[in-house]
Amino acid sequence: MSEHRKAGAAGIKYQLGAYAENVQGLKWKTKAFYEAVEWTPQKPHLRGSKTYVHVGMASGTLVKDRKGSNLLLGDKKPNGKKFTDVLAIDVHTLVRDPASGVWKFRDSWHVEDWLSAVAQSS
Repeated sequence: MSEHRKAGAAGIKYQLGAYAENVQGLKWKTKAFYEAVEWTPQKPHLRGSKTYVHVGMASGTLVKDRKGSNLLLGDKKPNGKKFTDVLAIDVHTLVRDPASGVWKFRDSWHVEDWLSAVAQSS
């Protein structure tokens, strides 16, 4: 399995390294954080769970990496123009461990709109 296809810590390490090489001055800003209190899961294993939603925005400048390209731009060349509005949404579901009573992550989802960074930087 190639490095960028690995799950867990190895995949995250690769992804963070790619951001560092391809996005200069990457900054994240929290716009909103919600607890989904009215949402009740239908699945028995999620009853009594808590779900949180984080909405953030990223800014930075797409640059050439050490190979002379950019992971997000593909064939296009970075022009040094800063992007300011890349939406990122995280959804985390936590469940209480019945033995210890400690809240633990059950599911975690993350999505980013990098196409808007490409559009703003082209």
